[in-house]
Amino acid sequence: MASASSSSSSKLCRERIAKIERKTERIECVFANGSTILISPFLATHVSVGDEISFPLATQAAHTGTEMYVGKSAQASRHRDVYQVSIGYVSHPRKDKRGEYFVIAEVLNGQLGISSIRIGSETLRD
Repeated sequence: MASASSSSSSKLCRERIAKIERKTERIECVFANGSTILISPFLATHVSVGDEISFPLATQAAHTGTEMYVGKSAQASRHRDVYQVSIGYVSHPRKDKRGEYFVIAEVLNGQLGISSIRIGSETLRD
């Protein structure tokens, strides 16, 4: 089992990816301690060996989508972390100081300490 640290309402797992195994219809991340986790094919396109994945361990109350935060390794050519979560309310588009549009999205039932995310218009178009 992956190492877990305590949180106020749940236990969290944070592990470094040692190997990614692409199997038929599933992608498995193998952690440095030998434990594994299955991830979606979409998320697999954004993770690599050396990245660190954080996620809440399953609880009885967890009925919404899977929350995962991927911290990119220092060796990554583009240092962009990835956050997979279910979102709720999204604000109307606003302009930032550079004149670029963005929205703020509410995180539903987040357990990693993130309550909202800022999404730029270029990301929404993609």
